[in-house]
Amino acid sequence: MDGSVRTLIPIKDWPAPAGPSHGVTVARRLADAEARLANSARLITQLRDALSARNATIMALRGEVQALRASVPLVVPVTQDARRPMADIAFAVAKAADLTVADLRGRRITRDVSRPRQMAMYLMQEAGWSLPQIGRFLGGRDHTTVLTGIRAAKARLPGQRT
Repeated sequence: MDGSVRTLIPIKDWPAPAGPSHGVTVARRLADAEARLANSARLITQLRDALSARNATIMALRGEVQALRASVPLVVPVTQDARRPMADIAFAVAKAADLTVADLRGRRITRDVSRPRQMAMYLMQEAGWSLPQIGRFLGGRDHTTVLTGIRAAKARLPGQRT
């Protein structure tokens, strides 16, 4: 070192490089930066508007959902649709016994038809159907006939006392 004291000059006070193009370049860069800043401000405004519209839509949807929840009962009553259809049970039993559903619903009382019919009665009762409904489905039989058939089918189940 030569022993002289060096002082730091702030950047804003640095001398501009010599040459005619430097002023034009700085002005162009400054104009580009201002344009980008204006574009960014416009994009921020658009995003803010879009988000506020989206929030308004979300709030409206929340209100509609709450109104629907208020109008729907908390407990849905059980209907016949919740039970397994009697036709499905009858079809499965008839198929297993190598019969038709018409045979189960018919008047024949032979053992090869009556025992599968009694099993269908038992399964229909287990599915939640009432005795009169089962009787109507199986050819207009009386509910006491259905009850007798269910008892006979239960007696033939494995593990049941006879």
